[in-house]
Amino acid sequence: MIMRIRGVVLPEREERTFWVDGERLRSEPPAGAAAKRVETVVDGGWLLPGLVDVHTHPGAESPDDRFDEALLRRHLSEHRDAGVLLVRTPGTAERMPGWVDTETELPRVRSAGQWLATPGRFFPGAGRDIGEDELAAAAVEEATAASGWCKVIGDWRWDEPAVPLDVLKATVDAVHAVGGRVAVHCQTSEGSHNVRLAHEAGVTVLAGTDTFPCGTVATESQWLLRAGMPAEEALGAASWTARAWLGLPGLIDGAPADLVAYDQDPVAEPAALGQPKRVILRGRIVR
Repeated sequence: MIMRIRGVVLPEREERTFWVDGERLRSEPPAGAAAKRVETVVDGGWLLPGLVDVHTHPGAESPDDRFDEALLRRHLSEHRDAGVLLVRTPGTAERMPGWVDTETELPRVRSAGQWLATPGRFFPGAGRDIGEDELAAAAVEEATAASGWCKVIGDWRWDEPAVPLDVLKATVDAVHAVGGRVAVHCQTSEGSHNVRLAHEAGVTVLAGTDTFPCGTVATESQWLLRAGMPAEEALGAASWTARAWLGLPGLIDGAPADLVAYDQDPVAEPAALGQPKRVILRGRIVR
């Protein structure tokens, strides 16, 4: 059986028809389609690339919890069922198990190794406790052991200084030299920007939850909207913009068959984002 999908694609706002060929989208019927049963699984409405949560920590619900693979599977299932088909896990208590990269029933995962914390800048015993002089080497190690990312705790207490800029710059340079990328935890005024001002300054703002239950990134997109981002860009922060930032295309020929479909335009009706009528992951119908 071959699946056919038709609807208005966002952000282009063009009506398109796709066929699912294995785990890929095709803009033309695949070879041999005429001899097979074709089933239209989405006929009209609005089509988005699968939703993305760029800041989620599946596998443990607090830094004091032991990382649990059964809980990881449950959390990823909750993301998937809500239409969140790609997640970035920027730091965990342990490195992600190898099966997350091969599990076809669960969202795609971009991990970032263990949290890297210099003295006094994180929950004691969570992640890797290292000295500032060890940060660059540890960041390279975590980035190369994960999916190209590492996670550095840049600041912590309001009354304590952030990681010195020269140390952080040397760490970023070292990771970039091996083709990796760095995520940095920032929560003080020294370490982070206001969302609206960051957007106006040209910073790419993406949606992440950092909380539970999993699968609620649609709500985070609405918070970005309330913070002053334009509706389409607040939505893209949880879909096509985030996917591009993590190296995956939108809904085009040859793209992964990861998509969510809606009866309403989620740009005009932001609350609709959390209510997909159809979720397709790797060419398989989730709902």
